Amino acid sequence: MRTPAAERRQHVIAEVELLAGLRDPDDLARALGYQRPCHLDVMLRRWGRGDLADKTQQRRAEDRTDTSFRRPRRGRWAA
Repeated sequence: MRTPAAERRQHVIAEVELLAGLRDPDDLARALGYQRPCHLDVMLRRWGRGDLADKTQQRRAEDRTDTSFRRPRRGRWAA
């Protein structure tokens, strides 16, 4: 017989496997009941699914490399 915690773990892992590359990490974490993506990342690693945690964080790292939205620097910090 499965405990509610084991059922929750299986549900979260299945959802992350399905949606990791399709949804934004913030959106995915909130859809699964976590406030922040780092909380989801910690739980996945505790459950031995570091591969899924890396997959969700990979999308986040790709989003961070897009600097087209940043304003140009001004003043003494300008290049």
